[in-house]
Formats: sequence, C-alpha cells, structure tokens
Amino acid sequence: MEVTKPKVSVIIPCYNVEKYLRQCLDSVINQTLKDIEIICVDDGSTDESYKILEEYLHMDDRLIVLRQDINQGVSIARNTGLEIAKGEYIMFVDSDDWLNPDCLQELLFDTKPSTDIICFGMNNFINNALEQREDIKFLQKYKNSQTVPPEVIRNLALNACGKLFKKDFLTRYNIKFPQNIQTCEDGLFCLLCFYKEPDIKLVDKCLYNYRRDRIGSACMDV
Repeated sequence: MEVTKPKVSVIIPCYNVEKYLRQCLDSVINQTLKDIEIICVDDGSTDESYKILEEYLHMDDRLIVLRQDINQGVSIARNTGLEIAKGEYIMFVDSDDWLNPDCLQELLFDTKPSTDIICFGMNNFINNALEQREDIKFLQKYKNSQTVPPEVIRNLALNACGKLFKKDFLTRYNIKFPQNIQTCEDGLFCLLCFYKEPDIKLVDKCLYNYRRDRIGSACMDV
C-alpha cells in the first residue's frame, strides 16, 4: 500500500534553546493542519534542549528527532532535516520562534498545484511585543499580481523562515543551504530558489513570530 505523504514537513534546527523550545514545539504540534511531520535536529546542544525533544517525541508520533553530537551550524542541521523530509511542502522554523495556530492551514488554502514557494508575513518579537515586519507592505501590494518585481524578490530573499517551499522544487534543482559560510545562509538559499523563477504565491498575513532579541541568535539584527 502506498504511504501518503504529509502535507508539510516542518524542520526545526535546535541549539541551546531550552528556554524557548517548548513554545516553539507547542505552536507546531497544535497547528490546525494536522497532516504534518515535525523534524527536529539537535545540533550538539549542551543544555536541556535534547531532553526536551525526547520528552516531546513520546507525546506526538509526528515528531522525528535527529541528533548531531557536535555543533555544526544551522545550515547542516537544516540540510539534515531536508534529506529525510517527506512532505509536499517544507517549512523551516527557528527553535526560538513560534507559529500562529492556523499558520499552515492559512498558507495552503486555495493554493495551486503549480505553486513552488509560498511567501507570507512575519512578526518581530522584541521588547516583549509583536510588530509586523515591513515586508507585509510588499505582500499586501503585490499579492494579486501576476509577476513579483525584483525589488520585492530582494526583500523576500532575506529569510528562509516565512515561506513554504515545495519539496519537489528543491529536489529538482538540488537546492540546499550553503555549508561553508557563517552568516547570510538564508539569503543565499532563497536567492538560489528565486533564480530558478519559481511559481510564487504571496499571502498578506503575519503568521510567524520571529524572536529578534535573543542573545546568541544569528538573526538578532535581521
């Protein structure tokens, strides 16, 4: 009997995020869209992060937990998850961020089979408050456009979060995160995707909450 693919594979790289990890995992587990798999890659954490992942592993059979004994960086962790992902679409979630409960259901509503990338809005979480990111203005302006202008593409290419990527699209072009750089790996990954002229859908809703002010986060200033 053919095994049905989950609709979305959510890939979560984890490194020393014991303070925030439960909020992240709860937000994914409790999505209104239930047809998902959740791939957590512990990247050599030295705190309680891996124990938390083991705890959740026994709570929900949609979880898959992988462990890298040595910290190798977010790109390798994401690529490790990508290698085993079976979902029709891929979402990358940072382990100190969290999703709105209806995030995945909203994104996939009325999506054409030809859609390669779904781009949507994000909130910044800073000083204990949520603020819409500036890119929501682009999404609102061009959501019904047949083509997305280059200046909008440049803005959307800053972050791999805030997007759903069709797995077949990434596989067809062998697109992975670059592993030999320390910063801007998200931007390079997205540029590799947009270079292939994907079919893009814009959703003008902020459905992802992005923690900017965590000490040690690579994305504090994005």
